[in-house]
Amino acid sequence: MIMLVPWLLSAPAVPPPPVTFTADQCRYGQAMRMATCKGKVQVRRGDAHLKCKELTVIFDDKGEISRLSCIGAVRFTRNVEKATGERADYERDQARVTLRGQAQLTRGLAKLAGERVIFLLDKDEVVVEGRAQGQWRETSP
Repeated sequence: MIMLVPWLLSAPAVPPPPVTFTADQCRYGQAMRMATCKGKVQVRRGDAHLKCKELTVIFDDKGEISRLSCIGAVRFTRNVEKATGERADYERDQARVTLRGQAQLTRGLAKLAGERVIFLLDKDEVVVEGRAQGQWRETSP
């Protein structure tokens, strides 16, 4: 009986927030399970916000977003993190966004850059890969 108490009191698993997007223009091909959007593209998933010039969305068999790619002047924000690059790819199953092409990240007083900046959306974690380099500013005492 004592073993069941923590299980009974545990909170139910919360599903991930939905992915939503807006743009000036979108085209959808149901047979191809794909959408392409252009102009002032904005994508949101919870507190993650992605902006770019062009977006390609791939849907799975159920019609849910499986992957998406943003190209051109990419800006990604999540809480205090801000990142830029030329391309961003979102993968639903891995719950991650990968920025490429002069990828740079600012998080608080830290600035990091590399070939790839990877945001793990379900964790408070960012990975910088490929010739990673960084700079930290010190706060005054």
